[in-house]
Amino acid sequence: MSSLETIRLDLDRLVAAREKLRRRPVAEILAALDELIARWLMPGSCWMARAQEVLAARAGLAPAMLRDGLPRLLEPLGGDAIGRLLDAELGRRDAGEAAPRLVAHILPGNVPALAASAICLSLAVRAAALVKPGAGEPWFAELFAASLAEVDADLGACVAVRYWAGGSADVESEIGARADAVDVSGGDDAVAVWRARTHGIFVGRGARLSFAAVGREVIADGAARVRTAQAIAEDISIWEQRGCLSPQVVFVESVAAADVDQTARALAAALDEYAQRWPPRPMSLDEKAAVLRFRQAAEWGLGDEPGARLVSGGAAWTILIERAAQLRPSCLHRAVRLQPIADLATLPLVVEPMRPWLEAAGLAVDSARLTALAADLGRAGVHRVCRAGEMQRPDLSWKPGGIARVASWLR
Repeated sequence: MSSLETIRLDLDRLVAAREKLRRRPVAEILAALDELIARWLMPGSCWMARAQEVLAARAGLAPAMLRDGLPRLLEPLGGDAIGRLLDAELGRRDAGEAAPRLVAHILPGNVPALAASAICLSLAVRAAALVKPGAGEPWFAELFAASLAEVDADLGACVAVRYWAGGSADVESEIGARADAVDVSGGDDAVAVWRARTHGIFVGRGARLSFAAVGREVIADGAARVRTAQAIAEDISIWEQRGCLSPQVVFVESVAAADVDQTARALAAALDEYAQRWPPRPMSLDEKAAVLRFRQAAEWGLGDEPGARLVSGGAAWTILIERAAQLRPSCLHRAVRLQPIADLATLPLVVEPMRPWLEAAGLAVDSARLTALAADLGRAGVHRVCRAGEMQRPDLSWKPGGIARVASWLR
C-alpha cells in the first residue's frame, strides 16, 4: 500500500471516529487525559521507562537528561491545566460546533514529546489528530498514542501517528485538502510549503530565536553570578540547545572586559558540569561541521565581528565572546554567543530587528527590574519572558510563536 493510500485510510478512519468523540462531554475527555498524564508521571511508569529507553538508544539523548527532562514536558498537561487553557482561549470549555473535525500536526524532531500536547489539546476540543513526528524523533508519538488507547480506546481511535518523508507532495496535498486545520512547526521553508498546500485553517510556527540576559547586580555578586551561570547552562544544555526556548545568545550588562570574562568563566564551569550530568548526544557529520565553522570563524577572524574570542569545552560546548550586542543565531549544540551590553534597558531595541523570529528571554535581574524589562521585551516581540533557568519549563499559558494553542484551530 502506498503512503498516499495509507494516509487516505487514516483520514477516513479519524473522521469516522471523531463522530463518537463529538458527543462526549468535555469534562469526561479532560478526566481521561489527566489519567493518561498521571500514568506517565507516576513512579515506575512503564510508559515513561520505555520512552526513556527508546530515546536514549535511538536518539542518542543522555538517559539522565531524559529522566530529568521528559517529566517537565508532560507535567504542564496534568491536573486541570488543559481545562484552564480552554477557558482562557475560548471563553468556555466546550468549543461546540466551532471545533474542527480533524487537526493535522506536523512536528519538528528537535525536542522529544512534542506529540503529547498536540494530541491532548486536539482531543480536548473534540478534534481527531493526525500526527507526523519529526525525522529526528519519531518514536515518542507512537508510544504516547499507544498509551492513550490503553487508557481510553475511543480517544485512541481519534489519533493516528504517521511518518513520511517530508516534501511528499501527493500525501501533503491530500492532508492539506482534507484537514480542517493544519498546525506546522519547523523550518521556515517547511512552513511555506504547507501554507501553500493547506485549504483550511493554517497555523505555522517557523524558526525561533531565544536569549538570556544577566544584570549588572548579578555580575557584581560572586555567588549570584555562579548560580545564574548554572541556570543558564541548564537552559542551554537540555535538549542539546535545539528547542525554540533554548538561549543562543547571553547578554552581559557590562562593558568592562573583566566582568564579561568572569561571566564567561562561570558559564564555562557550569557547562562543564552539565556536560558531565547530561553527556552530549553524538553529532552527525553535518552538525560537527557546523560547530567547526562556528569556531573557526572566530579563531581566524572571519566572523561577523572581528576580535571575537573563543572558549570551548572540547566537543561538549562552545562560548564565543563578542564585542557588541547583536542578536543572531549560534550553531546550536551547546554553543552560545556572550555579548556585552551597557544597559539592559536598551535590550528591546537590540533584539527588535529579529522580531519575526523572537521567542523567549531568560532574565537574571533583580525583581525590581524584571517587570518593566519583561514588558518592554514583550512589546519588542518576545513571546515568553521568565527568569533564567526557567526557560525550558513553560506552562500552557505560553503561546509558541505568539499564536494561541487551540483558539487558532477554530473558525
